[in-house]
Amino acid sequence: MLKLLRFLKPYWWQVIILLVSTAGHVYTTLQIPALMANIINDGIVPGDIAKIWQLGGIMLAVAILSAGLSFISSYFSAVVGTNFSRDLRAAVFSQVLSFNLTDVKEFSTASLITRTTNDISQVQMVIVLMLSMMFRAPLFCIIGLVRAVQTAAEMSWIIVIGVLA
Repeated sequence: MLKLLRFLKPYWWQVIILLVSTAGHVYTTLQIPALMANIINDGIVPGDIAKIWQLGGIMLAVAILSAGLSFISSYFSAVVGTNFSRDLRAAVFSQVLSFNLTDVKEFSTASLITRTTNDISQVQMVIVLMLSMMFRAPLFCIIGLVRAVQTAAEMSWIIVIGVLA
């Protein structure tokens, strides 16, 4: 699999955009509970309707920003995966064209078609899922832990026990 990652090299800037948009999406998603807590603490408990509307508007803007960043990361994940598979198919095709007659006899036509369609499609799906999920999950974990410690540092021992368990 590591040998296949060289096909991602031409798309490094798109992967960077994907990483940044994924990090932004994760951060904005994790802001929603904090904003909800502010609405309850600063708006509902004191009965300040203006504060509720203000924080509700901020929450709506953060949710829209989060959705936009999620769209951007999904778009670039799909674009990079598609371009990756296109380049991989071209490389496989050019390799097959370079076969001599004895090499061609070793592989059936059906086998070569399967390799250039189904197998590369499976690798493409792995790349797309890797770009979208493998970056998102650790970011949620790291940013969520930081936000939890920022919210209640004195209760971080509960997180430590949960992680150890």
